[in-house]
Amino acid sequence: MIVAYDATSILGHSGIEVYARELIRGVSSLHLPDLRVVLMGRRRRYEALSEYFGSGVEIRSVLPHDLLLGEALRPIARLLQKQAWKKSTHDVDLVHMPGNTLWRVPSTPCVVTIHDVFPLMPNMGVVNKNRDEFHRHAEASSRAAKLIIVPTKWTAETLVEYLPWTEGKIRVVPHSIREKFHHSPMSNEKLESLGIPAGGEFLFFVGRVDPRKNLDRILEAWGSLGNEDCRDRYLMLVLSGDPDEIDGFRRVHRETLLDPSIIIKYGLSDDDIIGLYSSARALIFVSTAEGFGLPVLEAMQCGCPVLTSTSTCLPEVGGNAVLYADPFSVKDIAEGMLTLLHNNDVIEDLRRRGSERALMFSREAMARGTVDVYHEALGL
Repeated sequence: MIVAYDATSILGHSGIEVYARELIRGVSSLHLPDLRVVLMGRRRRYEALSEYFGSGVEIRSVLPHDLLLGEALRPIARLLQKQAWKKSTHDVDLVHMPGNTLWRVPSTPCVVTIHDVFPLMPNMGVVNKNRDEFHRHAEASSRAAKLIIVPTKWTAETLVEYLPWTEGKIRVVPHSIREKFHHSPMSNEKLESLGIPAGGEFLFFVGRVDPRKNLDRILEAWGSLGNEDCRDRYLMLVLSGDPDEIDGFRRVHRETLLDPSIIIKYGLSDDDIIGLYSSARALIFVSTAEGFGLPVLEAMQCGCPVLTSTSTCLPEVGGNAVLYADPFSVKDIAEGMLTLLHNNDVIEDLRRRGSERALMFSREAMARGTVDVYHEALGL
């Protein structure tokens, strides 16, 4: 069985790109004698893909870029892409499109991973200028797919609600945690360089500047705590995403961010993030909605207690290993923060439970579950 993966956009830092890389590495590391992995990438990314994946996969870097002929001739470039794709997958048994939805629907039998359909959901606070385009791509890829992989049961239910024809085609395969995430506390010198003085304790958020991440209520909850509760304690926000969105967030909260107990960082490396998970008092991840919520698992694997929300898929991921809050209640979030700042028994219990639960989300388990879907899609 030859499985080709769309590798045109998998080398970035988004959760979907991380998922795609971990999946490909996981499937390759199974060393199954009847399965061969092929990556379909852009011509100019051959070296980058080779450097990342090594010799364990075959790379067919054949696809021209969308803007090969300029913006005005983008439709022609896409026709060239389709022709190159079809020619280069003539011997492939199955194509897996790991990134939500794409315009490129292969003629070869395919499986697609749909991580969420937030752009189609009202009242999610999602700003998506290309909602209609997302819907077209989601419809095309989900109709063409033999089977659809989703990361959680909640995602499966919402997918059927907004794309009813997907019912019966959906298979739940939870995402995995990157193996590099493990307990590795940051040195005092490094913490001080990031604004946490020696002996200081801190709560930690990591993620995009996005309305769903609930940063406004996190800041309001922190600001509602008493001075004694926050003495020598800090709230660190490690932000990612569009620089304009980050600048906008800083402008909106300019007065609040004058509080010296609030620290904002961005552009940190994975090693820095691992060190912060391992050194923080707890992760505060109270999103109003998530398709999976990977930081919850990353934190647990690093031995970091978690306060997360009761909404969408997060209870499904966190189980009994995290502390929960109503994401729409500032009071509830603040009470969760206080518990994590002051109750050492809760902290130790969450660390133990989290480390145990993280074992359920291994890369091997994700890879084997996905290969089972491939076999089912091909009737093997």
